[in-house]
Amino acid sequence: MSYQDIPYSTKSKIYNFLEKEFLNADDKTFNLIARHYYKHYGYGPYNYLLKTYTSWQRGWTSISSLTFGRIIECMPKYLSDDKRFFILQEEVHSFFNRKRNDFKKEAITLTELNQSFKNFQNTILTFGKEDLQWFIGRGLFTEEQVEHYLKICRYVLNEKILQAHRQVANDLQLIKNKLIHFNEPIKLASYQISFFDKPINVANIKRIEFSFSPLQSLNFQIDESFKKFGENYFLDELMKISFDDKKKETNTILKSNDIDMFFTHYYDLKKQTTSQVSMKSTFEGNGGILSLHLEFVPYSVSKQLIYVASLRLLSYIGLTILLGFIISLLPKYWIILTIIGLIVWFNTIFPKLKADVNNIQEAKNNITKYGQQQ
Repeated sequence: MSYQDIPYSTKSKIYNFLEKEFLNADDKTFNLIARHYYKHYGYGPYNYLLKTYTSWQRGWTSISSLTFGRIIECMPKYLSDDKRFFILQEEVHSFFNRKRNDFKKEAITLTELNQSFKNFQNTILTFGKEDLQWFIGRGLFTEEQVEHYLKICRYVLNEKILQAHRQVANDLQLIKNKLIHFNEPIKLASYQISFFDKPINVANIKRIEFSFSPLQSLNFQIDESFKKFGENYFLDELMKISFDDKKKETNTILKSNDIDMFFTHYYDLKKQTTSQVSMKSTFEGNGGILSLHLEFVPYSVSKQLIYVASLRLLSYIGLTILLGFIISLLPKYWIILTIIGLIVWFNTIFPKLKADVNNIQEAKNNITKYGQQQ
């Protein structure tokens, strides 16, 4: 795998980082990169590199993608350990995000959600050097360092999976506890899982049996040989996870109260008005966002809709009969009048007739759904 084969999002971040490092390299580092460049690409490209380097530094001209692709193939070997570690880290995170996007494309139901987390965890825990072919195998790290780094990444990424799994489980349990006591029809209830960036339908959550069994945890200690640049990444990521957990724990009661207030407001509106009630709101959970849409159509509103639509249907039928009668009075022009009549009927009467038939059907469905409550 070459640099050109790396996904664009990762390539862009690595490109910007390496371009900055290349244009700000000290003399010793630049000479090492230039000699490597000469060895692989010959005198012509090497001479162009030397002549144009100052222009690149001062922004007078841009580095072509072909030239910088070659430079990138030469550079990492001459970077410091922590900078090489950063590039490798980005490639690992790119792999993580690619696999997460693959799961995003799959249909996920409430009952399958726990297994989806397990499948994704298994993918992350089994990834290895073969998934990082561009940076591995170039003598940039020893075999021991590569393996130890992969262990660091597996541990950190697994902690992120465990956190998302835990947060989603808590959110869904809260949603079920709230909806199980709400005995009104729900127009829409959707939960957008942040980790997979994917929505699942939770409208029937109170009637669905689902469970979240624990995922696999890892034990890990940083090896001394990798400590100088692995420890900061390791601790920083774990601190972010810990801070995020604590921050969201303090908001759980607030979110629970927000849902209660939403339901209370719905009940109050339903009692105070004889009109249709429609309420939408979103609630940010620990692991995703809940979207609720509640609607109530009083029996009187549905009944009036059926009455008005029925009267219009009768008028449309009357107009159709009148058109037919007018055509029959003028048999000499019946062909042209029929054509004109059909054009008028299909362009003006038929769309309205169809809309009223749909309105009557919708009103009947509302009566079935909401009953004869006023």
